[in-house]
Amino acid sequence: MRVYNLELVGPENPVWPPASHRALIGEETNPNKVQVKKMLEHFLPRAFRRPVTDSEVTLYENWIADRIKSGISKQAAIRDGLIFILSSPSFLYIQEPKGQLDAYALASRLSYFLWSSMPDDKLFELAKNKSILKPEVMKTQVKRMLADPKAKGHIENFTDAWLHLYKLGGMPPDSIDHRDYYIWDVEYNMKRESRAFYEYILKTKAPLTDFLDSDYLMINEVMAQYYGIEGVFGDHFRKVSIDRHKIKRGGVLNQASILTASANGVETSPVLRGIWVLENILGTPPAPPPPDVESPEPDTRGATTIRDQLRKHRSNESCANCHAKIDPLGFPLESYGPTGKFRPHYYKVVDRVNSKGVKYGVNRKKRADIDSSGELVSGEKFKDASGFKSVLVKKSDQFYKALTEKLMIFATGRHMSYKDQSEIEAIAKQLKASGSSAHLEQLLTAVTLSDIFKTK
Repeated sequence: MRVYNLELVGPENPVWPPASHRALIGEETNPNKVQVKKMLEHFLPRAFRRPVTDSEVTLYENWIADRIKSGISKQAAIRDGLIFILSSPSFLYIQEPKGQLDAYALASRLSYFLWSSMPDDKLFELAKNKSILKPEVMKTQVKRMLADPKAKGHIENFTDAWLHLYKLGGMPPDSIDHRDYYIWDVEYNMKRESRAFYEYILKTKAPLTDFLDSDYLMINEVMAQYYGIEGVFGDHFRKVSIDRHKIKRGGVLNQASILTASANGVETSPVLRGIWVLENILGTPPAPPPPDVESPEPDTRGATTIRDQLRKHRSNESCANCHAKIDPLGFPLESYGPTGKFRPHYYKVVDRVNSKGVKYGVNRKKRADIDSSGELVSGEKFKDASGFKSVLVKKSDQFYKALTEKLMIFATGRHMSYKDQSEIEAIAKQLKASGSSAHLEQLLTAVTLSDIFKTK
C-alpha cells in the first residue's frame, strides 16, 4: 500500500473550554486569571479520590508560587503543579488505611473492582454522606455500576487475571505450522471470546455452572471458522447454540484462549493444564515439585505418548502423590492442540523444504490416538472432555469457592489467608443453596458486602 497524503483535522470541540480543561482547571481559559487556590480545591479531591486538608492545598499552592517567582510563566507553573500532583503517591496508589475502610476508601475499592477506574460523582456523594457504608446502598450501587459501560473494565481485567489471558502472545506458535492462527488473527479474537462469554453470563444472569459447561458459545466469524462451525458471519460476538458432543466445546475449559495460555505454542502438557484446572477451577493448587526431580522431557521421535511418559514419571515415589491429582485433570484437554484446535490424534510434524532448504510448510503424520479418559483421585471416571466437564459441574461447590476467592483477590489486591476462608466458604454455600439460579451478579454483590472487601 502506498500512502500519498495524510491529513489530520481537529480536535474539534463543540464547547470551550473542553471537558479535559474543565476537569483540570475549571472554566477559566486565561492562565493569568486562574485562581490557583480555587483550582487546587477543585482538582485535588478528584486526583486523590478523597477530601484534602488545607495544608495539602497550601503545599501545592506555594510550590506553584515559587515556580512563578523563579521566572517561568504562570501557565507553565500551573502545568508543572499539575504534573507534581499527578506524580504524588496519593494519585498513583490506592492508599487504604488498615482496618475497616472509611467511606471514601470503600467507594474507591468498589469503583476499581467493578470499573477499573476512579469513583464517579455519585460514589463521591455517597462517600461524603457515608451512606455507601449501608448494605442496601452498596447493593444498589453494584447493580447500577454493572449496568454501566465502564463495567467493561472489570470484565477485561478480571478475565485476564483469572483465566490467564495475559499469557497469550508470550509463547507464540510457529507461523508455518499454525498458519491459520495468524491469517485469521485468532489470538486477538480468542481473548475477545472469553471476555464476551464472561459478559454474557454476567448480563443475562446465566447459571454460574455455565463457566464449567454450556450448550452455547459466544463467538464471531473468525472463532466459528476456527472451531469448524458454519453459518456465523461478522466480527461481532453473539450467542451460538451448539451440540456439545459434536462441536466438543462449551464452558471456559474448551475455549482456545485457555488452551493456548496453558500450552507453550509447540507442545501440550497434561501437567500444566491439570495445574491450571486445580488453581482456577477447583481452587486447590498443588505443592511445588521437589527440587531434585526433573520434569519429563517430551518424546519428539513419537515413540511414546505423553501418558506413557507421565506413567513412568509417576514411578518416582516423590512425584506419584501430586501427579495422581494433577494428571487426570489434564488428560481430557489433550484432545486440543497447543492453539486450542480439536485433534483426535497426536501428529508428527515433518517440515516441507524447497530446493534451497527453506521451510515453506509442514506435513502431519498420524502418530497415535489420543486417550482423553481419566479417573480422579475421588473416584469419578470420564471418557473425554465432555464427561470431565460433567464431573466438574457436580463439584460446583468447589468451583464456587475457587471463583469467590479469585474475585476477592482481584478486589482487594492481596492473597487470601486462612482467616478469610470461613467467609469465602459461607458465600460459596449461599451460591450452592441457590441451585441453578446462582448467578454472577449475586456473587459480585456478596463479595462487596463481605468483611473481607470492607477491610484492609
